[in-house]
Amino acid sequence: YQQVMMELYPEIYSCIGCNACTKACTQDLNVMQYIAYAQRGELEKCAEESFDCVSCGCCSVRCPAGISHPMVGLLASHRKIYCAEKRASGETCGRDPRGQI
Repeated sequence: YQQVMMELYPEIYSCIGCNACTKACTQDLNVMQYIAYAQRGELEKCAEESFDCVSCGCCSVRCPAGISHPMVGLLASHRKIYCAEKRASGETCGRDPRGQI
């Protein structure tokens, strides 16, 4: 899924760390942190950090890098759910033999 994230949202790697996204968040989420998790491929942490996102887009409007923060969080959340379902059926998740994201 790191590859999928890179293909769909390459702009996450253009983040300049200005924190405008976090300051604009109406839910008081640490938006810049969950983007950092996504950049590192830590999608489960990204999903957890972005869980309360309401996809209002205030963060994206303020972002000079043009990151679609809510969509990044949504992709991470979908991956987390997918992996949980796989693990519940005894399968591994993706290429990781431990079943981790």
